[in-house]
Amino acid sequence: MIRNGRLLLWSLIVFMIFLKANFLLLGQSENDLLGSWVRVRTMSPNELVSDNIEIIADEYLKLRFNGNNELTIFGHYQASGVGTKYALKNNFLIFGFDRKFRVEFVDKSRLILVELDKGRVTDNSVKHIYLRESVFLAKLPLSYEDIFLHDRDTVYFASKKLYPEFQARIYPDFHLYVHNQVKPSYSYGSNHIYATFIVYPDGSVGEVDILHHVNKASDKKALRAIINSKNRWSVPFLESKEVPVLMHVEDRYVSNKKNGRNEVSFEINQQELTDQTSLYSANLYQIALALRKGEYERALEYIGTCEKILPKEPNLIYLKFRCYSGLGNTVLLEKAKLALKKTRLRYLIN
Repeated sequence: MIRNGRLLLWSLIVFMIFLKANFLLLGQSENDLLGSWVRVRTMSPNELVSDNIEIIADEYLKLRFNGNNELTIFGHYQASGVGTKYALKNNFLIFGFDRKFRVEFVDKSRLILVELDKGRVTDNSVKHIYLRESVFLAKLPLSYEDIFLHDRDTVYFASKKLYPEFQARIYPDFHLYVHNQVKPSYSYGSNHIYATFIVYPDGSVGEVDILHHVNKASDKKALRAIINSKNRWSVPFLESKEVPVLMHVEDRYVSNKKNGRNEVSFEINQQELTDQTSLYSANLYQIALALRKGEYERALEYIGTCEKILPKEPNLIYLKFRCYSGLGNTVLLEKAKLALKKTRLRYLIN
């Protein structure tokens, strides 16, 4: 009888320890959830996760748990996030349109969520593997191609690894912040601005370079908008040190406003971009990087690709003018200068 009583007592003690351990585990899991997580891959619910996780996710997705049941979801590393509420109950995470996930594992560096299918885990469920953002960024490579020298300082091209976050107030992201300030100066018809600038460790902004122009007024407004964004950037760290980063902003706008009449507009984030438009923008980006590095021959190659898409674009003449100036080719420089004087961008060389 005494023996049975002792066994019962020990069973109760073990059971209480088990309950306490699980209670602490759940509490610790909820605390560990706070902060930013980047999804690195998805898999079937029964697939095992290795300790050395490779980053193979095609689409960027970041979850930032802010506390007070506030969650921000980022669909692109360049965009501001969308806020929503979340709940964590009995190791199940619920957010968005009642999407429900089982928290399979969470620690300081890794989060594993299994999305439920009709309220339970089935073969159709998807396992989502996230890394703490700091761990994710540390895994991303960095090469010589990602940097350039400016006034003896190393400047890094914006990327997933190093991307300053714009602290939006009124507008949801930096692009719309610039767009709404420049829009009043846009001309009738198609407008396209492309500029690069450096965000410095102290939050200041400088070295603004407009590569694609519309008119003198829009240049001034774009320059003012970018400069006035100072102290609104969260600068990234590299090896525990804040570093300067080269950013770019692009805005496309079709205005039907003429002689004071009403306008109908299509912004870049509202219209369906064609493959050629995307290719043109991609080459502009490469031109910007090449010019920052002083690689003028390389820039001319990308300008040539752009000319196949928009053969009469005066901005491409202006970019060639800059390349010939950098190369010291006076013959082609003068030729480009004469061609530019016949366009709406003649103010750039006057």
